[in-house]
Amino acid sequence: MPRYCLLTFVALSLALLAQDAKLPLGVIELSFQTQAYKGKYSPRHVLAAWVVDAKDQHVRTLAIYGKKQAKRLGRWRKATGKKKPDAVTGATLRKHKPLTIVWDGTDKNGKPAPDGNYKIRLEYTETNRSGPTCQVEVKKGGTLGTRKVEGNKFFADVTVRQVGEKQAERN
Repeated sequence: MPRYCLLTFVALSLALLAQDAKLPLGVIELSFQTQAYKGKYSPRHVLAAWVVDAKDQHVRTLAIYGKKQAKRLGRWRKATGKKKPDAVTGATLRKHKPLTIVWDGTDKNGKPAPDGNYKIRLEYTETNRSGPTCQVEVKKGGTLGTRKVEGNKFFADVTVRQVGEKQAERN
């Protein structure tokens, strides 16, 4: 293996270990990649991620990309009852790329949500109206580890990782 490749491999490995070390216990991490659908503004798009409980009640908004155009995220607005985001994670996304959203297990007031079944919902749009969605079921306080989740044609490489004390002790 050429020296350059070996150094790159070592640097990437160390970066991944450092990333694991920074993750607090009990968090749920959702990774995915949106896929372009050739909307009016493609590849630019706005995105929202939020958590609902087993009764479909809004628990917390996890991410909003694109403050000005967040009004186009109709399903997020309906779920939260908001017309404008109360927090913005980042600007309008300029291209479709892998993203990771982390839920620390708390509700919109910063208090720990009870263990149980939840859904992380994703919505994005490349147009002036609601766009594709994806829903991933998670269990707070559930099985630790990583699992691949079936997405759809708009959300690829969907993975859920749940970190707990046992995993943190191994790292």
